[in-house]
Amino acid sequence: MTKKVYLVKRQHDGDKQYWEGDKRTMLASDAKHLVDLGTLELIGDAEDEPAEEKAEDAPEDKMEESPSNKAAPKPANKKAVGTKSKEA
Repeated sequence: MTKKVYLVKRQHDGDKQYWEGDKRTMLASDAKHLVDLGTLELIGDAEDEPAEEKAEDAPEDKMEESPSNKAAPKPANKKAVGTKSKEA
């Protein structure tokens, strides 16, 4: 089955809150009862909708190099001092 794009005619709560005028993409079989109630109106196939463009560049605030201590070995634990041994 293919996904379809629907126009929200009445506010409703689905996988999130949808307001009048929003566009909602879902399977036709899942939307059938909402279309029958007049909550959604079919616009077209989801493939007709332009896909959101992904950012190609990394944000400027990201570090270019990892910290120098990132790969440093963990320090060895010190031997516990002043512990009592169990004697019966």
